[in-house]
Amino acid sequence: MQVGLMACQGWKREYDGWEPAEAWARTIELAEQAEALGFESLWAFDHFHTVPVPADEITFESFSVLAALAMATKRVRLGHMVVCTGFRNPALTAKMASTIDVICGGRFELGIGAGWKEDEWVAYGYGFPTLGERMAALGDHLEVVRRMLEPGRATFEGEYASVAAIPSWLASWYTSERPPASTRMMALPKSL
Repeated sequence: MQVGLMACQGWKREYDGWEPAEAWARTIELAEQAEALGFESLWAFDHFHTVPVPADEITFESFSVLAALAMATKRVRLGHMVVCTGFRNPALTAKMASTIDVICGGRFELGIGAGWKEDEWVAYGYGFPTLGERMAALGDHLEVVRRMLEPGRATFEGEYASVAAIPSWLASWYTSERPPASTRMMALPKSL
């Protein structure tokens, strides 16, 4: 059995009352300890503020956390639990994920979902589309990410996302020994 841990980033209010620099030092310390103890992976939440209700407390951004953990660790796999696709352009998500994958030497896992935490969507100006719209957008976004992680130029025209002949530098990085960052996908019926 392989066991992973959630990296501390403040979302669950574990850093309430902490100074940001001290909290970040603790995140690194715990990640290093997790690796030394033999844990298989470290995961980050893609949330912008605390739960169960937003508080004026630390919540470190997930891609930044994982990029830093990529430099602080050598063996553990790193990933999101999961990225809310509506918070970022999918081509940017693919570029950020592939960059982290290179930084960590191929240890990155990309998990993508449609998003559910309405207060974050609204607070950051994304509105809050229906579940059906979020799932349809997720489908387009997954297609963009897939095409961005393949060799050649990424082109796609969907209802919710599009890219036009974006060049891929990834063909030289991904090999049969080092396949592209894994993408976990959840599919629901189109009737939503």
